[in-house]
Amino acid sequence: MYKSLVKSYATCIGSRRTPIEICNIMSLIGERLQNKYILRSGAAIGADQAFEKNVKPENKCIYTVKNFDYSQENYDLCYSELMSIWDKDLNFDLYEKYNQILLLRDINQVLGSKNTSLEKSKFLICYTPHENYNKRDVGGSRIAIRCALKHGIKVHNLVNPETLKMVKTWLNIV
Repeated sequence: MYKSLVKSYATCIGSRRTPIEICNIMSLIGERLQNKYILRSGAAIGADQAFEKNVKPENKCIYTVKNFDYSQENYDLCYSELMSIWDKDLNFDLYEKYNQILLLRDINQVLGSKNTSLEKSKFLICYTPHENYNKRDVGGSRIAIRCALKHGIKVHNLVNPETLKMVKTWLNIV
C-alpha cells in the first residue's frame, strides 16, 4: 500500500518545572514521534527542550520570539485566536512586547504559521502541574492547550496517571 511522505504535525510543550522523570519520557516521545510527525514546540527550558532533545532538525518546528512570523497576517491570526481564549480579566496590551510575542507564538505551536504550514496539529502532548487550564499557574502552556481544545485537538497531559501509563506502555517502558 502507498505510504504518504507528507508528515502531520504534533505539538509538544509544557512546564519549565517538569520533573526529570517526565522529561526523560518526553525525550523518548519526541524521538519516536519524529518518524511520522513534525514536532512543534517553543524551546523553553523543561518540557519543550526535553521533547526537542533527540529530534532531528528537519523533524521539528520551533517557535520562539526570535523566529516569530511578524507579518501582519500571522500577527492578526494569532491575536484573534488568543483573544478568543484569553482570560477576560487580563489586559493583553499591558504586557511587555516580548511577553506578548511569547503568548502569540503559543498559537503558532498549535495552528502553525504561513512561514511553516497552516495545518493544525493532530494532537498536543504536554506536562503541566494539573489539568485545570483556567488556572494561571499552568503558565503559557495554557494558551496552547486552550487553543488546541477550541479546535478539537486532543490534549494528552502526562500529569494524568492514565495518560502517563498509556504513554509508558507505548514506549515499552512499563
